[in-house]
Amino acid sequence: MRVTLIKDRSPLTARRVTIHEARQAFDAGQEILVSEYGHKRTVPVTQTSTTHTKDRTTFETLRATVDEWRGRYPNQRYYIVVH
Repeated sequence: MRVTLIKDRSPLTARRVTIHEARQAFDAGQEILVSEYGHKRTVPVTQTSTTHTKDRTTFETLRATVDEWRGRYPNQRYYIVVH
């Protein structure tokens, strides 16, 4: 899986969504962020945030990675980056 760091952007926020909403947004070309701070409704998107798009990975690969890390980060949730 290839990921890209966000650089030189104005402050962005990501909004927590269900996995189904994340899948729909991903398929529509929106950026998805996965955060271990799943208790928060929104999270800031910073220069060091890693986002995922269908241009760089598949949703199945992203979901498999999230599931793989679920034991270490049980609060992981999907977020849609709001532009």
